[in-house]
Amino acid sequence: MNKNLNYFKNSEIVFQWGAIEYVRKLEGKRAAILTDMSSMGKLGFVKKISSFLRDSNIDSRTIASIEKGAHDR
Repeated sequence: MNKNLNYFKNSEIVFQWGAIEYVRKLEGKRAAILTDMSSMGKLGFVKKISSFLRDSNIDSRTIASIEKGAHDR
């Protein structure tokens, strides 16, 4: 059995108006922020989300190497 394999029981994607404020309501220990760092990074949203998670004592990592799909180019 691969010991590096992670099982995500309660994963959730929130995509709607006000979704950044929803981050304040999250409970848990760890979170991942997936982004291509274009507009989300430049406009400060990633920093804001990281701050909300930190305030809730949730350890987070930002993965900024997400590539845009062919429809986004």
